[in-house]
Amino acid sequence: AKSAVIPGASGTRYDGVDQYSALFFLLPFIEQTALYNDVMGRVTSTTYPLSGSWQDTIPDPTRGNPSTMSDGTLNPFHNIITGFLCPSDGVITRKITADRTGQTNYRLNRGDWMIGDAWGENTTLRGIARYGRYGQVTLASVTDGTSNTLFTSESLADALSATSKYKQGLGQVSPTIHGQAAINCLNARGQVGMFNTAVVTATHAGKGHRWGDRRAAMTGFMCALPPNSPSCTSTNLDGCLAISASSNHSGGVNAGLCDGSVRFVSDTIDCGEIEKILGQSLGNTTEGHKWTGPSTHGVWGAAATPAGSEAKAL
Repeated sequence: AKSAVIPGASGTRYDGVDQYSALFFLLPFIEQTALYNDVMGRVTSTTYPLSGSWQDTIPDPTRGNPSTMSDGTLNPFHNIITGFLCPSDGVITRKITADRTGQTNYRLNRGDWMIGDAWGENTTLRGIARYGRYGQVTLASVTDGTSNTLFTSESLADALSATSKYKQGLGQVSPTIHGQAAINCLNARGQVGMFNTAVVTATHAGKGHRWGDRRAAMTGFMCALPPNSPSCTSTNLDGCLAISASSNHSGGVNAGLCDGSVRFVSDTIDCGEIEKILGQSLGNTTEGHKWTGPSTHGVWGAAATPAGSEAKAL
């Protein structure tokens, strides 16, 4: 997103502006042009690089308190956007508190494998959403076809606190998911919708709590596991993350493709070799996020990769 905010800034970090999510850039298309213009007006009128208390002058999607800008107005990212909330998410709390600036259920495709937001996977195109200073994704990048490639899906948010419900919460698991097979996260699924306490060592609050923040815990999802699987972390909100699509819909989730169509995707969709590291059966000997070949996560994984040469219809 950063390279689209300040011309010539691709490859350069300017404080928190490059944290802006793709959802922010959708605002003009969902009757939120005034909010978009408010943020962009502040951004484009500022001299870079920033210094001092820049969060008081540049809207920061990660900042909770204080919630006001230097002119005394509300941080624009503290607006609750009802269009980013799924009506079926009965536990979502439309409330601002601490570092939660406005929740969302809707997320962008980050690919077919678990990722960490500070890793080099941001330079590898395994999904549609990528950290802005590492370049932009265009329709020309979607060589597998727009009707075969995921753009967005949904995931339940936690209700402003850590939760033991695996479709809403974020579980830290042992053995870790970092560098390991996705099944380590699937094993976090327990009985009657709860985390499996035999493998979940901690739960973390904040999943889906900042619609303006591009980080995966807030606005991304991965197709490492089938819909309505647990979401896991190796450490916390910034660790290695496996954010699964999830919903309260019976038997699956809604997903949007790059051609603008919407499909209902079943929990039973083929996810391939989740017991192996991504690409392992094709010769990958390193961590999954470094794999540049076709997805080995079945139909779901193939739909998450725009240029994997494994186009498969959902």
